[in-house]
Amino acid sequence: MKLKLRWPWGKKAGVIDDWPWSSPPPESWLLSGGLLTLDQALGLPALLGVLLRIAQGVGMTPQLVYSDGEVRDKAKDSWQWTLLHKRPSDECGPATFRSDIALSLAGSGKAYVRKFKVRDRVRALMVLDPAKVTTERKAGRLVFRDECESAASPAMRTQSEIIFMRGPSLSGGPEGIAPITSARMAISAGVKRIGFETRHFDNGARPGVVLEFPNEITKEQAKEQVEVWNETHKGWENASKTGVVGGGAKVKDLPVSLEDAQFVETNQFTARQIAMIYGVPPAFLCLGEQGMTDQDWTQLLTFGLGWIYTTIDQAFNADPDLFPDDAGLFCEHLADGLIRFDPSTRYRGYKNARQGGWITGNEIRQMENRPPHKDGDELQKTPVGGAPNEPSKEEEE
Repeated sequence: MKLKLRWPWGKKAGVIDDWPWSSPPPESWLLSGGLLTLDQALGLPALLGVLLRIAQGVGMTPQLVYSDGEVRDKAKDSWQWTLLHKRPSDECGPATFRSDIALSLAGSGKAYVRKFKVRDRVRALMVLDPAKVTTERKAGRLVFRDECESAASPAMRTQSEIIFMRGPSLSGGPEGIAPITSARMAISAGVKRIGFETRHFDNGARPGVVLEFPNEITKEQAKEQVEVWNETHKGWENASKTGVVGGGAKVKDLPVSLEDAQFVETNQFTARQIAMIYGVPPAFLCLGEQGMTDQDWTQLLTFGLGWIYTTIDQAFNADPDLFPDDAGLFCEHLADGLIRFDPSTRYRGYKNARQGGWITGNEIRQMENRPPHKDGDELQKTPVGGAPNEPSKEEEE
């Protein structure tokens, strides 16, 4: 099938031939008609900052393996625990592995993890470049065109080799929404603004300088004076130097500065837009006067990181090679492992939990990486300063 599609951006229309329905259009086309690439988009500090917060947050959150029963016991003796919690591959550790998946999902709306099996057991996992993998559907099943090793001879892989994850999709197909390309207009404007600022500092610390010459000066003479001025004052390293011009020229300033152009405000506006799209509180990007609040943490864990946790966990748990039905195991991100409040806040929370009668002293000591105490396994029955707990059935009898 051959599809010819014209885009409206720019003065010249273009045509893309042989664009398969199952794959997205080229990155350069998505980002403002070929003006930008995804690598250039990542040069926008606000976007890079948000993506790094998400990737690092997911990477620092432990992904644990539990026994599937009434009591969640950590399955530390299972090979799945070793694979996910200690050594997913020879290329990177668990934190980097999880960060790579999160960055792929947040950046491209999809993620591919290749499984390497020996004797029917998964021995290693590797995150593939989503730009080099194409998802197709054949005979009702997903297949993947993998060009990571060679674009000249791509490998066709099935779900026996690939764990596939994607974000929400408007069409319900294999392609999830990629915020970088969906919000291309705002991101493109931010990148272009940075380019303008760069040219501003390259050309001089005070833009808009005009040399006014008397009428008797010829064009060649004026050009010579301008060249002398540029050689002496162009570039930030020459800023604030004393200027001398000949030919009766007068130096005039055009009152345009970064403050006049409201670059600070527009940069913050772009950062807030991107943070809103990704569910990251602006306080995480140091936007605003107050620090992080409990509501900010809740927003980050729920909307910024929560959907990535859930997507990865569900994809891994549904994979028959990682977690067979008869294994009785499952994996889950422990979001509490990411949050580390200040000591006074932690101790106050421990006190309330201890006096509430639902956590033991040794459980608290374990969370603080302290050894257990011989008398620390009992729940407190009578909260300090409050009414006693309801008696148990054994106590009533």
